[in-house]
Amino acid sequence: MSSGVGILWEKVIRLSKRDRGEKRKAGQPLVTGVAPTGKVTSGPPSSSGESSRANATVVKSPLPGILGRWFWPIVVAMLLVQAGLAVDVAWEWSPTHDEYWHLPLGVFYWQTADWRIDPINPPLVRLWASLPLVLSGTTIELPPELGWPDNVPTAEQVGDAFHEQHKGSYRGQFFFGRLMMIPLASLTGLILAGWSRRWYGDASGLLVAALWACCPTVLAHGALVAHDLPATLGSFATVAACVAWRMNPTWRRALAWGVILGLALLTKLTAVFVLPVCGAVWLLLPREGPPVGWPVVLRQMLIGLGAAWVVLTLQFGSAGLLPMPYLAEWAALREVLGVRHPVFLNGEWGSEGFRTYYLWALWWKLPTGMWICLALAAAMVVKALIAKDQENSLLLRRSLLLAIGVLVFFVPASFSGNQLGIRYILPAFPFLMLFASQAAGWWRPDASRGAKILLAILFASLPLSLRHHPNHLAYFNGLAGGPAGGIHLLADSNLDWGQDLYRLRSYLKLHHIEGVKLAYFGSVRPWLEGLPSELPPGHSPEPGWYALSANFVQGRPHALRLEGGGHRAVNLDEFGYFRFFEPVARIGDSILLYHLSQEDVDRYLKLREELLADEELSVR
Repeated sequence: MSSGVGILWEKVIRLSKRDRGEKRKAGQPLVTGVAPTGKVTSGPPSSSGESSRANATVVKSPLPGILGRWFWPIVVAMLLVQAGLAVDVAWEWSPTHDEYWHLPLGVFYWQTADWRIDPINPPLVRLWASLPLVLSGTTIELPPELGWPDNVPTAEQVGDAFHEQHKGSYRGQFFFGRLMMIPLASLTGLILAGWSRRWYGDASGLLVAALWACCPTVLAHGALVAHDLPATLGSFATVAACVAWRMNPTWRRALAWGVILGLALLTKLTAVFVLPVCGAVWLLLPREGPPVGWPVVLRQMLIGLGAAWVVLTLQFGSAGLLPMPYLAEWAALREVLGVRHPVFLNGEWGSEGFRTYYLWALWWKLPTGMWICLALAAAMVVKALIAKDQENSLLLRRSLLLAIGVLVFFVPASFSGNQLGIRYILPAFPFLMLFASQAAGWWRPDASRGAKILLAILFASLPLSLRHHPNHLAYFNGLAGGPAGGIHLLADSNLDWGQDLYRLRSYLKLHHIEGVKLAYFGSVRPWLEGLPSELPPGHSPEPGWYALSANFVQGRPHALRLEGGGHRAVNLDEFGYFRFFEPVARIGDSILLYHLSQEDVDRYLKLREELLADEELSVR
């Protein structure tokens, strides 16, 4: 990969120098391009981002006039469909593993401004999500035995207190908290559509809106009180603001960039990775406006960074020069990252993580239509590399910038041992989709009828990835064999984050099933939601009804909550024997329901004895 990036970089630099070496003749138009209608236009710098320094031609994908005129209504309609599905998810799903304390901590922060509990995440997202709860009078009181404020309780203990005090309204509280998150996904989609339209034309703008709206992973995390989607919005909006500032360096745009950067840093600590992307914006993209000297730009940058510092300081209420709680969060994160978690990939458990983990996660969880668009976009970049003329310089520079936007999140996550889900690289998704939107560029006036039909079928097929609604968290594409095949490939929040407890309760009630023993991968205590607390037997089966989270079926070590208090450790593959049996139902693709008869148990025990005997013979 490094050699390919090096070749691309050399190509970009060579073409950029050639562009800058050419002087514009008197009376020559600043920009020559192809408008969304397919007609050649000339005039002042257009909205596609071309500059007088890079006298390049960027071919935009044309659309019928009616689609161009209705661009924004179509985009908004797609995002409204996504939001509507997310609202349904927000009601259907039980609180996921980390949500269990994210929302209660938001209420607690509003009451106390005590940031010491769970300091590995900045408080802004929790404060935002819990705002409607606080405005409606919701409070939380910690039990005296926790010893707060002298002692710092755990995040789980705060979640426990909230659940016990609001059992009657618990589901509704989380529903309203989740509603605050859904507009953040919509706003990201709007920025994506506008950016793609500006760079590549109307068709690309509509395509990227469809890719975003039809991505199950985006929809799933956009409906949760968690930090991943807000960090995605913050990071992408920061780069978008930086691009606008680079195109026309003004004090106002520098200030806007700084404020957005500060807000992004308050969504999740890893949002700091966006800073190298902002640096790449200044290195790779040409400006549109009149020349501005570097001393002025540096002063503007100081203003922007100062604005980001002010935002951080105001959030934490720091009186000194540094936002000390924010810096303390980095120290806490370092300790957390030092704790290794078991990682599951393609049927194998590992304790150190896998360098190819996120490559495989993308391969299994991105919709197939997205992969086809990425391939078509890559073909367009290869075509530009082969062309060897300055007209493709801008396209290559933009593509390299988007690649950097993906890699700054992808590479650190790939070398981390805490590989617990594709959500950790969610901030890379907008850059990946913006690159993929170039696939619409193949819809050219001179394209064959057959090519246009195939492209139309591709674009129309994108909504098929939503057919498993509301099981978007457990979505796997056809390459993985769908959700039924995905359970053998990835685990944790890729599949099972504790989201289907309510649906299990409804299923058991509907089918009058009683006496179920439950092993639930989640933080919610099931017995408070009317579900059983008795656990399945470890290592060896017994007749009866059992409901197990998919993570436990695949052998995930974890801990189960006990009704009498405390936790019970689950060892590696302790419940793995359930893989021998066929479930009678899949609840949301994350909880498997089994009914074992004595005959089933005897058949399993007999087979196990035969396998053990064969192993003994092979040892001898």
